[in-house]
Amino acid sequence: MRKLISIISPVYNEGDGLRTFYAEMTKALESAKFAEYDAEVLLVDNASTDDTQTYLEEIAGKDSRFKVIFNARNVGVFLSSFNALEYARGDAVFLLVPSDLQDPLELMDQMIEKWEEGYVLIAGRRLQRDENSWLRGLRNGFYRMMEYVADQRMEPGVGEYQLADRRVVDELLSIPDAAPYVRGMLAELGYKPYIIDYVWRRREWGKSSFSLAKLFRTAYDMIFSFSRLPLRLIMIMG
Repeated sequence: MRKLISIISPVYNEGDGLRTFYAEMTKALESAKFAEYDAEVLLVDNASTDDTQTYLEEIAGKDSRFKVIFNARNVGVFLSSFNALEYARGDAVFLLVPSDLQDPLELMDQMIEKWEEGYVLIAGRRLQRDENSWLRGLRNGFYRMMEYVADQRMEPGVGEYQLADRRVVDELLSIPDAAPYVRGMLAELGYKPYIIDYVWRRREWGKSSFSLAKLFRTAYDMIFSFSRLPLRLIMIMG
């Protein structure tokens, strides 16, 4: 029986850019490596406000490998992607493959090869970002801060573009967390990924919805979920 690879791709206001994503993803699924497996792509729409739904329905209607999950409200990219794990049936799951194509799809073949070698978690690490210098500096500052306050070390440059074995996915789903942050959860479980470096590409269409406010919200969730700092401050203040 052929094994199944699941791919989770969050979507928000991508519009007709989804046609480009579909073309590139189908090309990736036709590689020699993917030919050895069945595949499913879970497109998770985070309550888009444009015509994204129309394009998603078009894709799902013509290709049974693509399945669509529509969120009733915008819950953020991390919670949206994490919730999709409940629907992923794969023997291995790509935890988050952005639909904006900033993370190279060709990296998936290399990740699958390492999974075949026995690694249960394989992660892409962004060596550099093709983005504005001020935003790059802000992100770097954020991760340096988290190194000081988090109880678990998270590898700089490693995001959610990771391939996880079914065993790892089931462990993630067993953790009750109202604000799940996969990077922190994997570190808390003690998994050290095999790392593959790559360059993060500039967006070719649309506009990123990840704002400064959302970055601070992520920092807030990480501090309260993966650090004893709030408890220490309470004890100091009496």
